[in-house]
Parts: sequence; C-alpha cells; structure tokens
Amino acid sequence: MSVTLKIRQALEVGGNVVLGNLDVSQSITLTDGQVFCVQGKVIADNYTEDSLWTAGEGGADTFTHGFILSDQDLWVQLRNDDTGAVEYVRIFVKANVLTFLPGKCAGNTTDALDGAILVDNTDYADVNKVEVQRDVANAIGDATVSLYLFL
Repeated sequence: MSVTLKIRQALEVGGNVVLGNLDVSQSITLTDGQVFCVQGKVIADNYTEDSLWTAGEGGADTFTHGFILSDQDLWVQLRNDDTGAVEYVRIFVKANVLTFLPGKCAGNTTDALDGAILVDNTDYADVNKVEVQRDVANAIGDATVSLYLFL
C-alpha cells in the first residue's frame, strides 16, 4: 500500500506570504516501509544526548530527508561513524518550528561529516544516527520530540 505525502512550503511575514505558496503542495509517494517515525518522545531537561534513530532501525540503513519537531529548543546531531571516528553536523531546532534534516552531509573540518570539502558530489557521508540534546538545564521542563525520516 502506498501513501502520498504532501508538503506545503511557505514563509509568511507580517501576514503576507513572501516565499513559497500555502496552496501548492509537493507530492511524494511512499510505498510500505518508506517512512520511519518517532512520535512524542520525551527528552529530559538536561545535557544528556538521546538517540532517536540508528541505522537499521525500522529496516532503514539510510534516509533521503526528514523532519523534526520539538516543543522546546534543542540540538539535533546528524552522525556518521562509518570510518570509526564520529563525524557529525549539529542543527539547532527552535521550539515548535518544523526543521528539515538532510540524509547526506559533507563538511570541511574534521568536526563535520566526512572531514573533506565536497568535490564532484563524492565527498559526503550518509547519516547513520540521529541524536537530540537539550543543551540547557533551565527547569522549563522536558521536550516532546517527533521525528519523521523518509527512506
């Protein structure tokens, strides 16, 4: 059984759509097993990393793109440790703002995925782990996080 995912993209400023269109959607057809989701996972109000997805979970070793939503500010870390050394990209997720996650990343430092400048679309790495962390312990409360990965 296939399912059609519709994504609407728009930026609204002062009540006016300045980029994109709320009425036009991009359709993506997913067959069985092409989406992995974690809904409503509670992430503690501390500095501890928590894994949302690791390669192999949900039958997926990689994903093409994904979205994350949290009711509190937090950091998401896209990791790859295929080379033995952990390489990663960190993305700030603002509370209640749907945030896009790429399934492939590249960087130009040893702290970022692949440790090489992207050349001819070959120096990149698949993300094989998605972790989140609240980098605050401000007693506001735990975060509730949902993650959707498309395979």
